[in-house]
Amino acid sequence: MSFMLLGILNAQASGGSPLSYDHLETVRLTSSSSGITFSGLNSYSDYKHLQIRYVNKANSNGGSGNIATTMRFNNDSSSSYTTHFLRGSAGGSGDFYLNQSNIVISQMPVTFGSQNDNMFAATVVNILDFQNSNKNTTVESFCVSESYTDDDVILTSGLFEKTTAIDSINFKADNGSGSFSTDSRFSIYGIRG
Repeated sequence: MSFMLLGILNAQASGGSPLSYDHLETVRLTSSSSGITFSGLNSYSDYKHLQIRYVNKANSNGGSGNIATTMRFNNDSSSSYTTHFLRGSAGGSGDFYLNQSNIVISQMPVTFGSQNDNMFAATVVNILDFQNSNKNTTVESFCVSESYTDDDVILTSGLFEKTTAIDSINFKADNGSGSFSTDSRFSIYGIRG
């Protein structure tokens, strides 16, 4: 903490400033939805990176198993995504997914009847150099999720294997039948370089 404070003070003394996070948009669900989209991101060309902070949970809608939050860029569903997924829990594991149609970001608490009604996952996603069309877009995320059976800490890195600027981002509750629950909230921030 003291080193971070010293870094901020040194930056201010030398005329610089620490990174600036500007709130750009928030989507808060008033009913359940299978996905949310941020579009028109090319209008944020003043920013070098994007950060998305969200709290969410899922309805199973009769499905089974875990429900993941996945992400796509520019509505591209081709096999152009790679994910490295590290999960820390009682049964922790790591996975590496090549040539996928999305990036797996996090797991969500799932509401079964009245179970998990007040449990939300909290996630921060960094999208680096989102307007740079000369290289692939990379993603890093950190998620903390709790359910009635397990607690998870999830670290993810992802790659969009196309050299194109990012104009839209779509998040999906991905298990075939799941959806984001009411009051799930997604906020996007711009980070100046």
